[in-house]
Amino acid sequence: MIGILGLVRMEWSSWLLRNRRTLGLVSTVAAIGWMGLIFFFSSLSGENITRQLESVTVSWVENWQSYGGHVVIYAILGALLQTAVWGRDRRTDIRPLFCVVVVSTIYAISDEFHQSFVDGRSATIEDGIVDSASAAVSAVVLRVVLPARPLLEGH
Repeated sequence: MIGILGLVRMEWSSWLLRNRRTLGLVSTVAAIGWMGLIFFFSSLSGENITRQLESVTVSWVENWQSYGGHVVIYAILGALLQTAVWGRDRRTDIRPLFCVVVVSTIYAISDEFHQSFVDGRSATIEDGIVDSASAAVSAVVLRVVLPARPLLEGH
């Protein structure tokens, strides 16, 4: 397993060194698009969002289903933002990762605030915490699995 991970890291390093700016641009556009999708789902009323998600989710306890959705949605956002930063920022310290966490957290807070104005929806601190933590963990895991230092040394 470790050999496979090493090979993936080596291939990723090689590809990223050749396509760093493309990755940054594509990831930035994808992150903005993903934020738009989150905004769209946040603007649906409580009844509409339940109907939209019923066809793709398992019938779990409602809160666990909701938290699971939040975790997946914001983990993807964190990963997209992390790859966008890799494409634009050559620094190998923790500052770019910190920026990803701050942007994700601000977006999570604004998303909860936005939901407070939608019929049948409410803003909760718990959702904001789950959203922020999911994005942060995703970005940290991505950085640990594919660290930026070896990727950026070639430039």
